[in-house]
Amino acid sequence: MIEFTALQSADGFAVLALDLDGFKDVNDAHGHAMGDVVLQTTSARLTSAVRETDLVARTGGDEFVVVVAGDQSRGEAAAERILARMREPIAIADEIADVRASIGGVWTGEKRDMSELLKEADALLYDAKAFGKDAVKFQSTSRTAS
Repeated sequence: MIEFTALQSADGFAVLALDLDGFKDVNDAHGHAMGDVVLQTTSARLTSAVRETDLVARTGGDEFVVVVAGDQSRGEAAAERILARMREPIAIADEIADVRASIGGVWTGEKRDMSELLKEADALLYDAKAFGKDAVKFQSTSRTAS
């Protein structure tokens, strides 16, 4: 069981799974060097959209996880800020990369296994992609949610 206590607060925490929409197209059309800049820009945007005490991690490829401590509304607000930041075009030399994000988010106010929360957030991410991408699918898994 993976326990996550560093960011867990009395108000709970949200786990956001994020995948970039259009990233493969950037790599195919402009090469991996531009793809690397998109990943670096994404990391900076994610970090700027949350507090210093929250966690941002790249889990592989164009996938990221963000953990936001606090009540459910704080997690939902962070997801919306991230979407807004990712809608900004990324200018690289004479090229513009239009990369968006899809986000699956789950909030809990209870002690939960992090690997299970990540699976739930990932499933919601794919629901967001199926909805049309550039979207957030967020839910509470806690009996204490308001």
